[in-house]
Amino acid sequence: MAKLLEMVSRNPRFSFQTVLSSALYIIFAILFIVYAFSTNSFLTVNNFIQVLSDASALIIAATGLTFVILTGSLDLSIGSAMMVSGALATIAVKNSTGNPVVGILIVFLISLAVGIGVGAINGFMIAKLKMTPFLATLGMMVALKGVALTLTNSTSILLPLSLKKVGVTKLFETVPLYVILALALIAIAQYMLRNTIFGRQIIALGCDQKAAEKLAINSAKITFLCYLLSGIFAGLAGFVAVINLGAVTPTTGSGYEFLAAACIVLGGTSLFGGKGAFLPNTLIGVLLLSVLENGLILMNSSIYAIPLIRGGIIFIAMYLDSLKKEN
Repeated sequence: MAKLLEMVSRNPRFSFQTVLSSALYIIFAILFIVYAFSTNSFLTVNNFIQVLSDASALIIAATGLTFVILTGSLDLSIGSAMMVSGALATIAVKNSTGNPVVGILIVFLISLAVGIGVGAINGFMIAKLKMTPFLATLGMMVALKGVALTLTNSTSILLPLSLKKVGVTKLFETVPLYVILALALIAIAQYMLRNTIFGRQIIALGCDQKAAEKLAINSAKITFLCYLLSGIFAGLAGFVAVINLGAVTPTTGSGYEFLAAACIVLGGTSLFGGKGAFLPNTLIGVLLLSVLENGLILMNSSIYAIPLIRGGIIFIAMYLDSLKKEN
């Protein structure tokens, strides 16, 4: 302990960076304590499962976006990709009267196909055509939003009840399978990052693109693959969002691109690239936001407070990331 205090006193920068790195966990602990004393239903197994259920789509979307952010880039189209994938899949099976398992498989495959298509187009525009990521994905976001609203006629489309029941199947009658899917995907992504050449190349590209290219890293290929993965994960997030709600709505995926980015940065991954991880970083960031919203709902707070708090979290996340960059 004495050595730690001596290190902090000699190195103010070390102290400041330590506080920034620990801030998320401190906030998480404070939230748990406040909510635990404010409502009796917070510290229950059912509530924690509900938090994970509600967070599943965001976990998957944020996982895909983390690939892109680690390279120092950004993907603004994930929310709209979620809506398009959900809309196409729901429309395809809305009158389904056949085997519900087959119906769910169709929803999954359509969502996956849409994600692959969106990710491939984004990757081609940015990696091959050298378009600015912000403008390319912003254009994709607007275009996909228009496609989704046209497909749904700006109304909600319900998933057949038989498919909804299969979709919310629970492992050991406790945890929905889509929660397992979300946690499995983020675990696989973490393994890829830490234990494969591809993962190391992502970090190298995010740290310094020119230096990475001098090391014979194909920056165009890595960028394309990261956007492809972002699209795939967005499509799967749309699948989970539709299964969880039992419908696709005009607000499906709305704002997820900003929420996911905020959660990623809150978790400690730098928006400038080259630094971060999926576990625990991205997962903790998503869970912090989900726990915060869950506690507010249990305390019967105004529904209008949630968007306000979301906006505040996005601002705080970006500000903290800028402080890390400066120091």
